[in-house]
Amino acid sequence: SNGFVTKYVFPGSWELTYFLGEIFMILIIAPASLFAIIFLELKQHSKFMYKVLMVHCYLSIPIMIMMLFTQSSTLASVAIGALSISLMASGIVAWFKGNIYAKYYVAACFFYLLGGFCVLGRNMGWLPSNFFTNISGEIGSAIEVCLLAFPLVHKFKMLKEEKQALIKTHVSFMGNQNKVLESQVETRTIDLNNAVDELKLIVGELHEKQLIIEKKNQDITSSINYALHIQQAILPNYSMLKEAFSDFFMFYKPKDIVSGDFLFFELVGDKKILVVADCTGHGVPGAFMSMIGHN
Repeated sequence: SNGFVTKYVFPGSWELTYFLGEIFMILIIAPASLFAIIFLELKQHSKFMYKVLMVHCYLSIPIMIMMLFTQSSTLASVAIGALSISLMASGIVAWFKGNIYAKYYVAACFFYLLGGFCVLGRNMGWLPSNFFTNISGEIGSAIEVCLLAFPLVHKFKMLKEEKQALIKTHVSFMGNQNKVLESQVETRTIDLNNAVDELKLIVGELHEKQLIIEKKNQDITSSINYALHIQQAILPNYSMLKEAFSDFFMFYKPKDIVSGDFLFFELVGDKKILVVADCTGHGVPGAFMSMIGHN
């Protein structure tokens, strides 16, 4: 990227493009740390290294801001070197903890770290500035990508196989559940049919009893209505009362068709005897009481 920017964007401005290259190096701190956390499963294998890489992520922003103000390439070199060591340590810890992909990661980090140290040595004056030291970071990154490609492909293949196995297990489980549900539904259907047959028998018996009750109720009501006619025969009629009284009204509403209460009227000489009697009982017993009271 430095060569491309120098040649096409800022020709002759090596210092500017070199500084932009250092900025790009800082920008990879966060994604490289997050990739290591996920790839090495550090939350499971090493809480300490997980926290260390998260610190790198958080510090990358203030480091980049400081570089923009100070334009110091040493700060970027130190940050990248520290990140390389942390990534290597994370890979070794995950390797010992049983992560099967950690060995590839350690090898990738070794070449990345080697390239980073070459860049650091060039910047610090420990190594001469030549073609190899100028592109050692890119070489280390390229080898790192190649080494990480193998476990990534293998992991993707394993995830795909696990997904297919889960789908087969799910399909098998659903098939078994459907069979169980069908069996349960069949059993419940038989039970419901038996219950329906029993209910039909009960409904038939209740219908027969209802018809008997309706017949008895009809007979009782007919008897009570007949008793009403008998009771009305002893009560004074309306025309007799109208002749005796010029201004009157009569309200007579039994509770159960026939009533124990009754009205009595009779002319004795020039006397008008009117009795409004409240008699104990109602219905048929009340009618008997009104007959006794009337007598």
